[in-house]
Amino acid sequence: MKFKRATMSVFLIFTFLISTISSNFASAVTVADYSGGVARMKQLGIVNAAVVSNAMTRGQFAKSVVIAADLEDGALGMRGATIFPDITSDSEMSGYVNILLNKGLISGMADGNFHPEIAITYQEICTVIVKLLGYVDGDLVGTYPSNYISKAKTLGITDDLSYQKGDRVTYRAVAVMFDRLLDTNIKAAIGSATTAVTYSDSIKLYSDCIVQDNSESYDKLAKNEVLTDKGVFSVPANVAKLQVGATYRIKLENGGITKVYGKVREPVSITANTIVGNVVNYDEDGTTKSMILPSSIIYYYHGVKEAYTSVSSLLKANSSIVFDYNTKVSSSYAVIIDPIYSDPELASNIDVNSDTLGNIVFNENTK
Repeated sequence: MKFKRATMSVFLIFTFLISTISSNFASAVTVADYSGGVARMKQLGIVNAAVVSNAMTRGQFAKSVVIAADLEDGALGMRGATIFPDITSDSEMSGYVNILLNKGLISGMADGNFHPEIAITYQEICTVIVKLLGYVDGDLVGTYPSNYISKAKTLGITDDLSYQKGDRVTYRAVAVMFDRLLDTNIKAAIGSATTAVTYSDSIKLYSDCIVQDNSESYDKLAKNEVLTDKGVFSVPANVAKLQVGATYRIKLENGGITKVYGKVREPVSITANTIVGNVVNYDEDGTTKSMILPSSIIYYYHGVKEAYTSVSSLLKANSSIVFDYNTKVSSSYAVIIDPIYSDPELASNIDVNSDTLGNIVFNENTK
């Protein structure tokens, strides 16, 4: 009996400790899209952490907000003296904090310091995100901070996240909240008859563009140009060649692409051998396969949406079809690319037993 009592006591103490820890550093439920949210926010640079299970600090959150609000240039111009003794003058952090103070998005602590090293709380995150969407105190019902937390919930920012107002929040949970922020509609202006606008579109943080052609696949494009579903844009020389058929998350400024964050998804490409109606035969890993072209997706050819009944007439031997299956929305697409051949090679004194011809190297399966 003594043993049982001792065991029960240890169990109760352990349970108490776990509940105490959980109230201070709550976990989010597993249904939240952690992996996708973290990946997308890392791609945009909004979240940058090797260990995403750690709590995000106030300083780290300030930097994330500046990037998410597209205020980096403004922050750079506001580096210098700050009102907080614990922020080093002329540091990057001074710029982040100054611009956010100027925008009314963040404030210091009761002791007059900013405390960039301590964990940001759930209520602070909800407050900033709701303000980024254009809401102010007068728009909300109730008292602070419950009104901002409630509004974040109503907007879908905190769905499936189980935090209390004073809880520390992990990087991964903050990433999910920022990810949802970008796709949430901003507050509509009173009397506005315009269609809803998402936060990311309102500040032009990025554009998701389908690359439908480059100069290799379409001779009407210059060497540094790409044709997308949003127009023809020039690509900086220091940017790696964009894959035709892929959707890229990019920054558009002054009629050109200034930054490429990366692919939104990894597309699937096949090269047609023969086409019979809407059945395409192609090789994959040395095996000939067949597929019926799906009728439920959108087909693009040189930037034009093509009817499903026209697709087979556009295909020829060695045409490529790049499929992008978008799981976030119902529509997917495919881009048809004309055969692309390498430049001719001239070679003399050919060794028929060699696997090279000029600059061309043949693999062992080449006929």
